[in-house]
Amino acid sequence: MTRPYHPVRPESFVWSCARLVVKPFFRRNSQVRSGEKTAREAADAALTRSLGNEPDMHQRAELLGILASVAVAFGTAITIIIALVGAAALEVTGGDAVVSIMRLLFALMTAPVLAVGCVWSVRWILARRDLRQQRLAPSRGSQPGATDFVLAAPPCALFALFFLNVGL
Repeated sequence: MTRPYHPVRPESFVWSCARLVVKPFFRRNSQVRSGEKTAREAADAALTRSLGNEPDMHQRAELLGILASVAVAFGTAITIIIALVGAAALEVTGGDAVVSIMRLLFALMTAPVLAVGCVWSVRWILARRDLRQQRLAPSRGSQPGATDFVLAAPPCALFALFFLNVGL
């Protein structure tokens, strides 16, 4: 017995993240430029087509791929920024406290973002599988939602342990 498809609710965390990512792409939309819609309305319409009651499976797979890529890129950018600022602070102060603060920032800021990126990457893979199998409704495994945080906890803990134990 398969479980029914539950669409992503507007104003949920996943919806907010997706809107934040796709809204800049709609600023050049002809309807937005002419004033018929705002960029937020155009983004919400696209998200409804991807994550709503009757999702377009191809557009859904593309959106999940974009979300996964952005999360991993954002986590990598945070890592680079913390490393550069920490290296500069270490050069100026030369203290062990800077290394401890850097490790803590890596564990608290980078690990959760990379872990959510890992979960969304798996969801993207499952959405592409759904697309290949020509399913009419998405599988439960490819459906992003509130359980993403629970699923991200183990990789987050592993990333945090890595960042706390990495030698500089």
